[in-house]
Amino acid sequence: MTGLLTFGPGAKAAVFGASGGIGSALVDLLNRDPAVDTVFALSRHRPDNSDDSIPWIPFDLDSEETLQTASDRLKAGVGSLRIVLVATGILHDERGVVPEKTIKSLAGTAMDRSFKINATGPALIAKHVAPLLSKDKKSILVFLSARVGSITDNGKGGWYSYRASKAALHMIVKTLSIELRRTNPRAICVAIHPGTVHTPLSRPFVAEKARTAMQPHDAAVYILNVINGLELHHSGRIWDWQSKEVEP
Repeated sequence: MTGLLTFGPGAKAAVFGASGGIGSALVDLLNRDPAVDTVFALSRHRPDNSDDSIPWIPFDLDSEETLQTASDRLKAGVGSLRIVLVATGILHDERGVVPEKTIKSLAGTAMDRSFKINATGPALIAKHVAPLLSKDKKSILVFLSARVGSITDNGKGGWYSYRASKAALHMIVKTLSIELRRTNPRAICVAIHPGTVHTPLSRPFVAEKARTAMQPHDAAVYILNVINGLELHHSGRIWDWQSKEVEP
């Protein structure tokens, strides 16, 4: 388990959600990877452990204007990208978003928020960043997702907003992959389930899986190893951290 990219050298990368647990770990690994020339860290606020050598670009999923500005800065800085990782997501927040146990707990505003961050936001990131994917060499656009977004795998119920928003993300990935076949045949677009990870997103719900939960660094290593194995025919599909396909 190396966490080093097998394609390069000189790859340019961008990580959206760089201030999160997994996002910051991905930035750190990519920054130390000899195959990566430059990694851009994008987040709402500058990461607490930011390295001055890593270019930071602000963006806010509540503002498409900031996504346009961020993509303009990426284009000016690198021209094209080989790797884009979207590590944004929400399971709970201080605004009242919580995983619902029953339909009685469903709140429209909380569900809207889940879709905004887990589906609409990543789709808008893709809108502005997909045109920057390299057309000369293999490039990869990865969205971090969750196994609970699988309709086939849903055997427990509950978590309406989170499940539905992640299922929507999977449809966005599939649809974008079809478009990329026409507009950028060298581009791969997938979603990756990183497993259960010790991060602020999962902290209130990780106790029962504490023994199997990973640290962000380990999750990031697994994610990069999955990326190494991706080929064009894998595009549009959902994978887990062990490189096993997740059913739609």
